[in-house]
Amino acid sequence: MADARIKLAPFVQTRQPFTAVVGKMTHHHNHHGASEPVLLLTDVHHQSTGEQVADHIWVPFTAQMAAAVGHELFTNDQLAFTAKITTYRIHRDNITEQQHQVATANHDRRQRASAAFRAQYHDWEVLRQTLLDTNALVDQAVTAGTLSDEQAKTIKAENQRTYQDQEPHRELAPRLAIPQHRDYQLVELQAFRVTKSRRPHRGWQRTAYDPKRWSDRRYTRFLAARSMAYQRGVYFDAF
Repeated sequence: MADARIKLAPFVQTRQPFTAVVGKMTHHHNHHGASEPVLLLTDVHHQSTGEQVADHIWVPFTAQMAAAVGHELFTNDQLAFTAKITTYRIHRDNITEQQHQVATANHDRRQRASAAFRAQYHDWEVLRQTLLDTNALVDQAVTAGTLSDEQAKTIKAENQRTYQDQEPHRELAPRLAIPQHRDYQLVELQAFRVTKSRRPHRGWQRTAYDPKRWSDRRYTRFLAARSMAYQRGVYFDAF
């Protein structure tokens, strides 16, 4: 669905309206390692364009969301909501390997450029001794009377300019652009409302959510167990 999510690019950092179909409720571990209720939403459409932007997404199922929808959600119920669109970097192994290869190539190029500079600088330092030796010969010519002081000054100045013009300059190797593979995501989901409630399967009856009990994992796990059982077609009397 990456091609579909690209359609969200013009709306990055804006809040947009979406519709989706309920899949199931379950629990995932967040980045702190704690278990929290989540809701699987499928067939996600951007309302403004009518485009499908994801075949499924997992969203945190919060007490605020439970209060907004009011009653128990079952598979194939339809929801509307708003969400902010942001981007994130993809960290798949193949992408990480591409980035590592480019970074390694950049390091090698800069190392070679630095080594070339050191070699040129060494040659330039050798040239410095040549300049001193040449100027010494000029001084001897002045002493011998074959060159005037003015001529010697002109020659030394020219030698100095030639020496300075040959000073190597550190030129860093141009960096290769490291690929920044990015994808689009929906965050800060709000304004949930049920747009279509399917008639429950035979033997099932919707219960009202109790947002005050949402921090009780025994309660939310019970709801998740009902949701997954309903999705699998288990009879209500299994509870």
